[in-house]
Order: sequence, then structure tokens, then C-alpha cells
Amino acid sequence: MIRTTVKIAMAAVGATLVGMLFVGVFVGALHQPAPRQVPVGVAGPAAAARQVGADLARHSPGAFTVTAYPDAAAARQAIDDRDVDAALVPGLGGPRLLVAGAAGPFATQAVTGAFQAEAAAAGQHLTVTDIRPLPPGDQTGIAPLFVFLGLALPGAVFGIMLAGVVGKRLNGPAKLASLVGFAILTALAATWITDGMTGALPGNPAGLIGIVALTAFAVSTAYTAAYRLAGLPLAVALLLLFVPVGISAAGGVLGTAFITSWYAQLGSGLPASAAMPAIRDVVSFGGHALAGPLLVLCLWAGISACPGPACPGGRSDSRRRRPAKRVRVGGWLPGAAQSAVVGQQLVHSQDEHRVREPAAHGHEHVRGCAGVEAGLPVRR
Repeated sequence: MIRTTVKIAMAAVGATLVGMLFVGVFVGALHQPAPRQVPVGVAGPAAAARQVGADLARHSPGAFTVTAYPDAAAARQAIDDRDVDAALVPGLGGPRLLVAGAAGPFATQAVTGAFQAEAAAAGQHLTVTDIRPLPPGDQTGIAPLFVFLGLALPGAVFGIMLAGVVGKRLNGPAKLASLVGFAILTALAATWITDGMTGALPGNPAGLIGIVALTAFAVSTAYTAAYRLAGLPLAVALLLLFVPVGISAAGGVLGTAFITSWYAQLGSGLPASAAMPAIRDVVSFGGHALAGPLLVLCLWAGISACPGPACPGGRSDSRRRRPAKRVRVGGWLPGAAQSAVVGQQLVHSQDEHRVREPAAHGHEHVRGCAGVEAGLPVRR
């Protein structure tokens, strides 16, 4: 009863710590969102860009970084290339602000509010044009987050099962093929839901399938490698790193420009910080800024493949059935030869043990791991 109570208490404490981790990382990272170094552009000379930067810094210090572009076409291209989130284009009829709603609603609101305040202070009317709006089926920009969540959690289940019970008898290439098949199947299903059914991520199904498949393969392979290296504890720790820490470090729906910079840098090498922007880029920006995210995802997939499904050995292999062992016991048995051979097949070699206990009348009791006792006379 005491042992059961202790186990229940330990489980409760562990679950509480996991809950505290979820609450702590999400609330800690996202509870006071504010723009930090949001990149914006100005179509005009460098002096004009410096003046705009000084005006913005006066009201929002450190919130924006301003870059000058020679004309409106160059500023617009910078938005498409994901170099800036918005661009100011001065004109005789009044200034225009080009924004990309698909970059994130919070970034768009922050930039629009700041430039509108500056225009009002100068007595000008600011025209706002969204050149890359959010998809009609995802006006909050939250679909990439849920897609990643739908990959990280099932990927953990499949990766752990493949490394453990389900794939115990599979060799390395077979496990690798299973992970590739899982990734492709998951990508097809996710694209069908987000593009075909809901219209949340429309416009580029082939690109979306590629990004989702690579993400699913990277995370499931990482879970498989973690389980093979150190078992379930390491796999669970990796899940906590990928989901609560990774998603919060990616800024969630806010974006990395709205959380503490050191925390965003800490999560820049995690799959969430690569997959979520990549999904947005491939759907709304034509895949202009995929080099960094693809590098991160490929590194996770490549590094995890060797200790995971691609290499022999590991925790699951050590649990395979071992050959039967035979134990030779010296002594005299009535009606038998001077030596007796006792065979006991063992599934796990670490479970083998033999205990000898002194007994009366010059005998020893030999107890095997199956709990069978034999009274054998002792040869002095």
C-alpha cells in the first residue's frame, strides 16, 4: 500500500511538472507581446529611411529596423522575399504602406498602427495595401501552428512504437522506409484537410506536401533515435522540447519578432521554428525564404537517421531474445549420474540468477529464476 501511494505521488508530481513546463514556456514567452526589431522598408533615399527610423524610434524604441529601397518595385520585392514585413512608399497623393498580412496578423497590426500614428502626427492620410493577405480560411494565421502540432504528436507515437514494440523485428532499411511512408501519408492527409477541405492553406499543394512530409520525417526520426539511445525518458524529453518549448520559441501565432530575442534564438534550431515559417512561405510567398528552414529540418532528419532507424544496435536491439543457457550443477542425484544438467531458457539475460540457501541434512536448495527448487546433496 505504501509503495502504491509513493508511485501515485510520483506520477502526480511528474504530471504537475509537465503542466508547469507548458504553462511556464507559453505564458512566459507570449504574455507581453511587443514588436522587437520588426523589419520594414522605405522606398526612397537613405536619408528618408533614416528619418522614418528616427520618427518610429521616438515612439517605439527598438521596435523596428528600417531599410531603404530605390523604388516601390524594389520595396515590394523585398516583402515577397521575406526581407521586410512592410514598406512605406511616399507619393504626391500621400504615403502608401504595403503590408503582408500572411506574415502574421500581429506584425501587420503593429506596423500599421505605428505608421498611421506617424502619418496622423504629420497631418497626412496613410493608405494601407495588403499585397500578401492571409488565406480566406485562416484569417488568424494559426493554421501552420496546428499543422506542426498535428505532426509532432503523432510523430512521437509512431517513432516510439517503431523503435520499440512494432518495429522490433525490422532491420534498419525497413524502419527507414516505414518512416518515409508515414511522412508521405501524413503530408497527404494534412494537405487534403488544410487545402482541400478547409481552404486554410491553399494555393500550393505540392509545396505544402513537401514541407509537411519533411517535417513529419524529421520529427518522427528524431523520436525513434531518442528511444533507441536512451528509451522512453529521452523520447518524452524530446517531445517536450519540440512542442511546448519549440512552439513558444517560434512565437506561436505572434512570430519571433514579438518575443524575447534570446528565447527566439534559442528555438531557431528547433523544428517548430523552421516548419511554421516554411509553411507560411510556401503557401503565401512562393517559397522565397525556404533555405534556412529546409536546412534546419534536413539537419534534424539526417542527424537522427544514424542513431535511429538507419544504424544497427540501440536499446530495442538489446532486448531481443537470447539463446537458451544451460547450467551444469555438480552433485549426486538418486538414480541418476554423478552430474546433472538443468536447462532454463531466458528471455532477458539480465533476469538470470541462482540463489543457494543452506538447508538441513547436508543439502542445498537451488532456486532458479522460474522459482523451481531442487534438493541436491552437497559434495564436500
